[in-house]
Amino acid sequence: MKQEDISCIVDHEKLKLHIIYIIIISIAVIAIFITTSCYWNIKFVDEVSFAVAISSIILSIIAIIVTINGEQKSNNTKNKLENVSDNLVDVSRETKSKFEDAFDNLADVSQEINVAANRLNQINDMKFKIEELNKNLDGMDSKINHKLRDLESTMTSLIDNEANSLDSEDNDSYIKTLKSFLKYSKNNTDKKIIVCTIYWINSISEIIKTNKDKNLKFKYCFEQYNQYLNDIGGNKGLQYYYLGVATVFANNVWVKKHILNEMEEKYYNEKSMLQNQIEKRFNG
Repeated sequence: MKQEDISCIVDHEKLKLHIIYIIIISIAVIAIFITTSCYWNIKFVDEVSFAVAISSIILSIIAIIVTINGEQKSNNTKNKLENVSDNLVDVSRETKSKFEDAFDNLADVSQEINVAANRLNQINDMKFKIEELNKNLDGMDSKINHKLRDLESTMTSLIDNEANSLDSEDNDSYIKTLKSFLKYSKNNTDKKIIVCTIYWINSISEIIKTNKDKNLKFKYCFEQYNQYLNDIGGNKGLQYYYLGVATVFANNVWVKKHILNEMEEKYYNEKSMLQNQIEKRFNG
């Protein structure tokens, strides 16, 4: 603030103080003047006394009225304060309750977040396991395809070599093993595999008798047989066993006749039901 502004403020305050002094002195002078001029006038004194008494009464009444109003206002203020206090207590309780609910909700949300995080971890683990399983399945598919190619190659070489290379001991072993499978084949899938194998033996036998396009026909017949086994499903090991044994038996007339008679006798009903379906696949 500038020095000039400060000086103006000081002068203004001094002027106000001087005016107050002048007013007080003027009132005192007037009072002294009235007193010295009229103190000997008894009538004037009585009038002043009467005026003072009336003024006192009026002021007393005003004081009483103001006191009553003040008391009422005090009571009203007290009631308002009590109401405000009660409201504050209620608000405090509601606030406390809301905070508790909010904390409970936060705890629930935190728990849900933890559960969701655990589920995400489980999903990631499952995703990893699925990827591993897909890799393993790819590896198994490649191994199965490799074994099928080896089996196809082996059976092709067996067909090319039409001479019977099995001795009586080998024949008995194959027959005994195949009879065991026939004995314990209980479900419909195994029966379908056995019936399909009957047609496989007959088809291979017909291919062996024909010199023209032998390998090509065998490959087609092998693909159809393998596709039908895949459609049936069931025990892969049992399918491959019948496939290999049937291929060997197809080149051995005595064993083929012996096994076919037993298989056809035991599974005649199944053969009749599947005959059209299988013949369409092999002859299509």
